[in-house]
Amino acid sequence: DVVFTGTGTWATAERWSSGFVPDLYDKAAIGYDGGAVGICTLSASPAEVASLVINPLSSLDLAGYSLTVTTTISNNGTLSLQGGEAISVVPANTPSSTVIYYGSDTYAKLHAGSVYGNLTFNGSGSWALDETVTVNGGFWLVAGTFDTNGEDQYFAGEFTLDSGGYVKGGTLTFNTYYSASNNMKV
Repeated sequence: DVVFTGTGTWATAERWSSGFVPDLYDKAAIGYDGGAVGICTLSASPAEVASLVINPLSSLDLAGYSLTVTTTISNNGTLSLQGGEAISVVPANTPSSTVIYYGSDTYAKLHAGSVYGNLTFNGSGSWALDETVTVNGGFWLVAGTFDTNGEDQYFAGEFTLDSGGYVKGGTLTFNTYYSASNNMKV
């Protein structure tokens, strides 16, 4: 496996354990599980690997660029994206993982899948569901608009609406703590 550690961009060869930027034939990881942390930001498209693991305490920010993975993406850390980036494989977001959407555009689907550990929206954009979403950890709408688009939603952890807009529709199921501020209505 080729492992990214430290802080920097995907294209920085010195950050990869192999000394080179991985390609479609490499199994890549961001940080070591239980070891050194990696905080990686894409700086060009496409980033291409055979498989990708984002380890706990580590993060990958797509920053508007596409990610091509030929087999699996396992998110055990934090995956950040604006919302419109092309991801070739839907990430397996573990219960302890976090996905952060922070874009400023209108997005017709959630590109990081329909099952999340923790899910945060913190941008001026608008994100719409195109299928049922399950959040097994916390849900935070910090800024922007979350449009359910008539799809069902299931929330098992903390559910917080700080700001922005939550457009209702579908069946909303809570097995969680709910809080709202700034005159949010659900």
